Amino acid sequence: GREGETLFARCCESKGLKWIPSTKNEDMYSHIDGYATDGSVSISVDVKGAKERVCLEFKNVRGNDGWLYVKASQIAFLSPDKSYFLLVPRYNLMAYAEKFMFKPIKNTKELYYLYSRIGRDDIMTFCTFEDLHKLENTKIWKL
Repeated sequence: GREGETLFARCCESKGLKWIPSTKNEDMYSHIDGYATDGSVSISVDVKGAKERVCLEFKNVRGNDGWLYVKASQIAFLSPDKSYFLLVPRYNLMAYAEKFMFKPIKNTKELYYLYSRIGRDDIMTFCTFEDLHKLENTKIWKL
């Protein structure tokens, strides 16, 4: 969480952009960690930490819409080696993830299947960080 957001703020600064952290309410309910802006145009961003296996959340623990279906326009994934961010348009990521919606639900974090934890209302799937590179309009922002 916080490490990724701090690194992303630095990354924005190196690109001449300003990072404006979101409100607590925006973070909690809209999954927006902040806004990258050049002063005239802003993009809303949800920053994700460095992982080889990426969790794509359809429903959260309470059964509400997961972060794939809320308001951030871009999802910024910190690379596993922490050398760059991969910015993925949320709509493209959502379309990619929905290909797995008809897979069975398992209680293992097996790639490309739906996963739900016992006693929770969450539904998610897992892909690899490398899978994200193949999505359309994805951008690399080096640290």
